[in-house]
Amino acid sequence: MNLVYYDLNMDIELEEERLNFLVIENPVKLEDFVLSIHSAKQKITEDVSIFEKFEKINFAKQVDILFSPMSISYHTKEIQKKLLEYVLEKVQDSYLSENFIDISGSLVSLCSKISLELEYDIEYIDYVEAEDILKLMDIRLKEEEGRFVERLIDYSKTMFELLHKNIFILVGCSGFLTKIDFEYLRQHQFSQKILFLFVESHQIDLESPKKQTIIDIDLCEI
Repeated sequence: MNLVYYDLNMDIELEEERLNFLVIENPVKLEDFVLSIHSAKQKITEDVSIFEKFEKINFAKQVDILFSPMSISYHTKEIQKKLLEYVLEKVQDSYLSENFIDISGSLVSLCSKISLELEYDIEYIDYVEAEDILKLMDIRLKEEEGRFVERLIDYSKTMFELLHKNIFILVGCSGFLTKIDFEYLRQHQFSQKILFLFVESHQIDLESPKKQTIIDIDLCEI
């Protein structure tokens, strides 16, 4: 895959075998790039694009952007919606669907009994969908625990399987990782067929193989 940033006429190849680093030493241009990928993620602008075999991918759907350990969270509408669809599919294809029918019947029966105790006439639905029952239970993915590297590995695997996100851009996150952490991420990247791109303001000294593109203070590509 190739990441193209039109403002700097930059076209960099992203590799699976090595960790990918983009170092922008000019503070103004670094800020511009970070704002550009955020805008692309929000479908506001297209100053940054990613191509796979000359075909532009859907940046908003396939890319995730992380700024710190706090960015790893499953509490988003996108994740909740997909999780609910996944759980419903599992339920409908199993014996559990009968349990939901029983639960629906019990709830309707309860409402009928409640109506007999009231002085007023009430109305209620005669069937409760499995989706509504699951929403009532507030089913959600459990937040990851452990160090940043452990959470990042689990998070990226889940996002790839659930939402098909395969490119993870990490802005200023190298300070949370040790040299061995980077090697774990490189191995995970290769085995899962995903891509990590670290965006930094300075070069990172690593023992693990890395693909590094540097834009120096004078905007020259090294």
